[in-house]
Amino acid sequence: MTRIEQVQWRDAVAGALAGGHTFLANLTAVDEVGKSDHIRVLLRLLNPDTGADFTLETLTDRDDAHLADIADLLPGAAWLQRQVHDLFGVVFDGGDNRPLIHHAGGAPL
Repeated sequence: MTRIEQVQWRDAVAGALAGGHTFLANLTAVDEVGKSDHIRVLLRLLNPDTGADFTLETLTDRDDAHLADIADLLPGAAWLQRQVHDLFGVVFDGGDNRPLIHHAGGAPL
Protein backbone atom coordinates (compact mmCIF):
# COMPACT_ATOMS: atom_id res chain seq x y z
CA MET A 1 0.00 0.00 0.00
CA THR A 2 1.26 3.42 -0.92
CA ARG A 3 0.17 6.40 1.18
CA ILE A 4 0.19 9.72 -0.64
CA GLU A 5 -0.75 13.29 0.12
CA GLN A 6 -4.13 14.48 -1.06
CA VAL A 7 -2.58 16.83 -3.65
CA GLN A 8 -0.71 13.89 -5.22
CA TRP A 9 -3.86 11.82 -5.84
CA ARG A 10 -4.31 12.36 -9.58
CA ASP A 11 -0.60 12.17 -10.44
CA ALA A 12 -0.19 8.99 -8.40
CA VAL A 13 -3.11 7.35 -10.20
CA ALA A 14 -1.67 8.35 -13.57
CA GLY A 15 1.71 6.93 -12.53
CA ALA A 16 0.15 3.63 -11.46
CA LEU A 17 -1.64 3.36 -14.80
CA ALA A 18 1.59 4.08 -16.67
CA GLY A 19 3.21 1.31 -14.61
CA GLY A 20 0.71 -1.23 -15.93
CA HIS A 21 -1.82 -1.25 -13.08
CA THR A 22 -4.79 -0.67 -15.36
CA PHE A 23 -7.53 -2.84 -13.85
CA LEU A 24 -9.73 -0.98 -11.38
CA ALA A 25 -10.54 -3.38 -8.55
CA ASN A 26 -12.06 -0.92 -6.07
CA LEU A 27 -12.37 2.66 -4.93
CA THR A 28 -13.76 3.13 -1.43
CA ALA A 29 -13.39 5.14 1.75
CA VAL A 30 -13.22 4.71 5.51
CA ASP A 31 -14.20 7.32 8.06
CA GLU A 32 -11.37 7.53 10.58
CA VAL A 33 -13.77 8.59 13.34
CA GLY A 34 -12.19 8.03 16.73
CA LYS A 35 -8.71 8.06 15.20
CA SER A 36 -8.57 11.37 13.34
CA ASP A 37 -10.70 14.00 11.61
CA HIS A 38 -10.14 12.43 8.20
CA ILE A 39 -11.72 10.26 5.57
CA ARG A 40 -9.29 7.65 4.19
CA VAL A 41 -9.79 7.04 0.46
CA LEU A 42 -8.40 3.83 -1.02
CA LEU A 43 -7.92 2.88 -4.66
CA ARG A 44 -6.97 -0.69 -5.55
CA LEU A 45 -5.56 -1.38 -9.00
CA LEU A 46 -4.24 -4.59 -10.52
CA ASN A 47 -1.78 -5.27 -13.29
CA PRO A 48 -3.73 -7.61 -15.62
CA ASP A 49 -0.52 -9.10 -17.05
CA THR A 50 1.20 -9.98 -13.78
CA GLY A 51 -1.63 -9.91 -11.25
CA ALA A 52 0.37 -7.46 -9.15
CA ASP A 53 -1.75 -5.47 -6.71
CA PHE A 54 -1.28 -1.73 -6.17
CA THR A 55 -3.24 0.20 -3.54
CA LEU A 56 -3.15 3.95 -3.07
CA GLU A 57 -4.46 5.61 0.05
CA THR A 58 -4.83 9.22 1.03
CA LEU A 59 -6.47 11.20 3.80
CA THR A 60 -8.80 14.15 3.31
CA ASP A 61 -10.34 16.35 6.00
CA ARG A 62 -13.74 15.04 7.06
CA ASP A 63 -15.26 18.55 7.22
CA ASP A 64 -14.00 19.58 3.75
CA ALA A 65 -13.32 16.32 1.92
CA HIS A 66 -12.00 16.91 -1.62
CA LEU A 67 -9.98 14.89 -4.11
CA ALA A 68 -9.24 15.34 -7.80
CA ASP A 69 -11.52 13.52 -10.22
CA ILE A 70 -9.87 10.49 -11.86
CA ALA A 71 -12.78 9.33 -14.05
CA ASP A 72 -11.06 10.53 -17.22
CA LEU A 73 -8.09 8.32 -16.33
CA LEU A 74 -10.21 5.35 -15.19
CA PRO A 75 -13.74 5.65 -16.61
CA GLY A 76 -15.00 2.92 -14.26
CA ALA A 77 -14.09 5.15 -11.32
CA ALA A 78 -16.96 7.55 -12.10
CA TRP A 79 -19.58 5.33 -10.46
CA LEU A 80 -17.35 4.51 -7.49
CA GLN A 81 -16.53 8.20 -6.96
CA ARG A 82 -20.24 8.98 -6.89
CA GLN A 83 -20.71 6.21 -4.33
CA VAL A 84 -17.90 7.54 -2.12
CA HIS A 85 -19.37 11.03 -2.44
CA ASP A 86 -22.84 9.75 -1.57
CA LEU A 87 -21.80 7.76 1.48
CA PHE A 88 -18.80 9.67 2.86
CA GLY A 89 -19.20 13.20 1.50
CA VAL A 90 -15.94 13.26 -0.45
CA VAL A 91 -16.22 15.73 -3.34
CA PHE A 92 -14.30 14.76 -6.47
CA ASP A 93 -13.34 18.12 -7.95
CA GLY A 94 -14.34 18.27 -11.59
CA GLY A 95 -16.23 14.98 -11.33
CA ASP A 96 -19.85 13.91 -11.32
CA ASN A 97 -20.96 14.24 -7.70
CA ARG A 98 -24.67 13.65 -8.25
CA PRO A 99 -26.23 11.36 -5.64
CA LEU A 100 -26.70 7.72 -6.54
CA ILE A 101 -28.94 6.48 -3.75
CA HIS A 102 -28.74 8.86 -0.80
CA HIS A 103 -30.75 11.98 -1.61
CA ALA A 104 -31.49 13.24 1.89
CA GLY A 105 -28.35 15.37 2.24
CA GLY A 106 -25.34 14.76 4.41
CA ALA A 107 -23.12 11.68 4.39
CA PRO A 108 -24.60 8.69 6.23
CA LEU A 109 -21.29 6.94 6.80
